[in-house]
Amino acid sequence: MAHLDLKADNFVFTEDLSLALLDFGMTESLDAMVKGKKMTSMYRAPEVFESVHFAPGPVDIFGIGVCLFKIMVQNVPFMHSDATQYKNYTRYMREQRENLKYFKAFGIELSSIEDKAPYRLILRCLNPNPRLRPTIDELLAYEFISGPCEDAT
Repeated sequence: MAHLDLKADNFVFTEDLSLALLDFGMTESLDAMVKGKKMTSMYRAPEVFESVHFAPGPVDIFGIGVCLFKIMVQNVPFMHSDATQYKNYTRYMREQRENLKYFKAFGIELSSIEDKAPYRLILRCLNPNPRLRPTIDELLAYEFISGPCEDAT
């Protein structure tokens, strides 16, 4: 199943500090072609915004990318309250592909960060072309996604 409303507000920590996902009101089968979902705009993939039929799996990957960006950068990667802003974002991202300079606009200087894999993965998740986004299996292959969490205490 695809969730289709992945956003920071739909994740919570349980009592044992496991991460739990909430709000399954928009779920669809991964095999479905979907149209007309009204998702939170700053988490919405380009194909949803453009009102075309879309495969739901890559839309969830895009939402995960926005959530990861928010965790790593403490901001959302873009705000698109209207079609013009959104078209500017998609044009920019198509030109940039996996250009890590994108993070500099948010005050993140990656030259001092040794492991750039999380940032590269975020940009792959945010690719405007759904066919170029990673699959869930590719996401889970990253240790910082599926590996053990370091104890911060």
